[in-house]
Amino acid sequence: MSALVYERPAGFRFNLQARAVSKDVELRLSEAPTPLPIEGNITLSVNIGLNYCPFCGTELKTLVTSSTRKRFETLADEHKKIDDPPW
Repeated sequence: MSALVYERPAGFRFNLQARAVSKDVELRLSEAPTPLPIEGNITLSVNIGLNYCPFCGTELKTLVTSSTRKRFETLADEHKKIDDPPW
């Protein structure tokens, strides 16, 4: 499970993500002919939008300030490499 940051024109968005397989494997499976050689059902990845910290309740957008903005931009750039935004 991971928390991801995405930079959008209207500001930053936060997601909680769980993956059964890496993004690379997910892409390979999506290109494989169906039916997949998997018995039963499997959810490859799940994204849940976050507005508040699930532990302390802080509104996440309040964490982005003039002194932290650059760090969030860097984090969002890193997260682009491992995940496509779900919108």
